[in-house]
Amino acid sequence: MAQLRWLGQRGIECHTQLVVTPGLNDGPIFEQSIRDLAKLYPTIQSISVAPVGLTRHHKYGHRPNTVAECNAVLDTVEKGQARFLQKLGVRFVHATDEW
Repeated sequence: MAQLRWLGQRGIECHTQLVVTPGLNDGPIFEQSIRDLAKLYPTIQSISVAPVGLTRHHKYGHRPNTVAECNAVLDTVEKGQARFLQKLGVRFVHATDEW
């Protein structure tokens, strides 16, 4: 966040991405991340939300999102879009087509 504020102080706008990993940054952490980034609008111009991509060779013990988790993320994005459209005049948060 400090680096993003630093960029904003210098007039640099950013488009960001949140990669949602189950058990790491989903649920309330995901929602808080969106709120935190929105506080930096217009420095932060948008958030792209993507699911974690894993190969069978990954070593970190993570797993892909379940269908229910995907639906929860999409619901959060949709509700956020309505809220940000009203508050900021832009949808601000967007789901990638991988969902």
